[in-house]
Amino acid sequence: MKSEVYYRTTHATIIVAGLIGGCLCIGCGDGRSPRMPVSGTVTYQGKLIEHASVTFFPQGARSATGRTDAEGRFELTTFGLNDGAVEGNYRVTVVKTKITNPADPYSDRVQLLPKQYAKAASSPLSAEVSSGGDNHFVLDLID
Repeated sequence: MKSEVYYRTTHATIIVAGLIGGCLCIGCGDGRSPRMPVSGTVTYQGKLIEHASVTFFPQGARSATGRTDAEGRFELTTFGLNDGAVEGNYRVTVVKTKITNPADPYSDRVQLLPKQYAKAASSPLSAEVSSGGDNHFVLDLID
């Protein structure tokens, strides 16, 4: 009798542990809103812009950021590297600055692109990230 009770208790413990482990491994996710891959390019005066910061400011979700490479391409990050952006509508900013005195990292910075693109309130750029869309944006800046 004792071995039967021991067997049932051990068997039940293994089943419960397996169910809890399975839920932890598959079911819960990271608890964050799903992200869609987002990429694009930035041009100004017909030239691809490298080393510019691109930010997608949402209406009600977390912002997503990226940095352009040597070919003006970017991919957005919200929580983890290049994980994309949450579905929704965004105001988009593009900023590229230069330090006025390279010997002093705290010296003033000069904006190298039109200032209207530096703030979400003044930027004419917008984007809609969707689950079924391409989510590749060409940001062509003008004066």
